[in-house]
Amino acid sequence: MLWTDSNIVLAWIQRSPEQLKTFVSNRIKIIQRLTQNCQWNHVSSNENPTDLITRGLNASDISSKQLWWHGPDFLREELEANPIDFERITSDSDYLKELKPTNVLLTSCKFSLMDDLSKRSNNYTKLLHILSYIFRFLHNSRNPSVKRSGQLDYGEVNEAELCLIKILQASAFQEEIEFLAKSSCSSKKGKLFSLHPFLDGNQILRVGGRLQNSDLTYSQKHPAILPADHLLTKLIMINIHNRNFHSDPQALLYCTRQRFWPLRGRSIARKIVHECVVCFKK
Repeated sequence: MLWTDSNIVLAWIQRSPEQLKTFVSNRIKIIQRLTQNCQWNHVSSNENPTDLITRGLNASDISSKQLWWHGPDFLREELEANPIDFERITSDSDYLKELKPTNVLLTSCKFSLMDDLSKRSNNYTKLLHILSYIFRFLHNSRNPSVKRSGQLDYGEVNEAELCLIKILQASAFQEEIEFLAKSSCSSKKGKLFSLHPFLDGNQILRVGGRLQNSDLTYSQKHPAILPADHLLTKLIMINIHNRNFHSDPQALLYCTRQRFWPLRGRSIARKIVHECVVCFKK
């Protein structure tokens, strides 16, 4: 066990020599090589015998000092390593001036779950299943005693779809959502004002209006609003188009609006039918 009264030196010893300037680096390399099997600890200056001769004491004074002959008292007691305040030391100017300057490149990386999922499949049902299994994994990791297994159930797929719709709406209608979160009505300057949008209990942006007293289902009365220029909107409508036996644009738009309200939906429906290979062969 080795002792030093310099916290700064202790901090240098903990670092790689390559991070230090040449003079200090060379000496730290030697210290690390010679003491690789030793444990370093800190001793305060008033308990360091070698500090006595730096205080202007003469030989007669030193000869009577027990510290000089026997060392600090803690050496004869059960040893406990003194904690070192590295956070304070590493901000010390004497410590910092011996560090080599480091070039740091900062880049901004924005991860998009939507983009990542879209790259994995252009099939809406597959995207839902991928996200459903991700949620199942998270649930099983957090609740090992009640793990989910087997085929995906309706609740899991529905949870995944709600998540996808929320992410999609957040990326396209951020201002409208923030405005509605603060007030009960949408901004008159917003692009969705004519739809009387509102946020439901799941924070899904839905169409408002006067159909709340009708016998229609909740999704039919208040379909979720989808942006026009987004891949996921197109995948949702392609999925509906395929499930309804490649219906014409008008029927496709009608079926879509049972649950969703895509902006410029009529134009999207015509484009999907026009680009459909099966419909082209009819």
